Amino acid sequence: MRDSENNQLAQAEITQNFYTPDELDKLLVQKYKSFPRYFNYKNNEGKTDEATYKSAYDEAVRGLIDNLIKEQSRFSHIFQTDQGSVYFILPTGHSQRIKAEGGKFGLGSRQFMTKEIFFISPAEQERIFNIVREAQERRYNALLGTAIQTVPLSVGSHPVELNIEGYNPIFDARLERWEGSVIINGGGNELGIPNHAPQISNGIHIGHKITRVIK
Repeated sequence: MRDSENNQLAQAEITQNFYTPDELDKLLVQKYKSFPRYFNYKNNEGKTDEATYKSAYDEAVRGLIDNLIKEQSRFSHIFQTDQGSVYFILPTGHSQRIKAEGGKFGLGSRQFMTKEIFFISPAEQERIFNIVREAQERRYNALLGTAIQTVPLSVGSHPVELNIEGYNPIFDARLERWEGSVIINGGGNELGIPNHAPQISNGIHIGHKITRVIK
């Protein structure tokens, strides 16, 4: 059966005190502007002390994450992956990932907000990667029209994000949700755009394994 109740439930939740995508984006823009600046960290020789700067930046991002977790009532879900990245999910389906690399948070930690998220098992992740590898230049477009088996958000599952917020929505892939599966349909010719083959144009990201569900 098609999971047609998701949108109704999401709309009902939005009326509560959740962040909207715009509110969360503006908050993060403001916070990241206040974070340490590279050239403010000089050593005795007047050169930039990169190690001290990176440590201060990592500490600032961690402080932001801690504060957002304290506001967990304003999110539908919060979880962390084995790389240390933390995801904040809104009832609209939007996902904000704060990316860790090697357990540290740097300049690229704030990732693009996406509009859709679902979860897959490690076996399904490997199957998807095999499809993508075999497709060569088509890459993730090879997933179009393919049923992808989904699982609930849980430790051990992998997040899949789709459609970057702020990109032209006419190019968004369309996610068809069914009970236990999804099908990704591409934009392009299906939307009447001349000479534009259906494809996943606005981004897809398959995340690392979830190790902690915070909410």
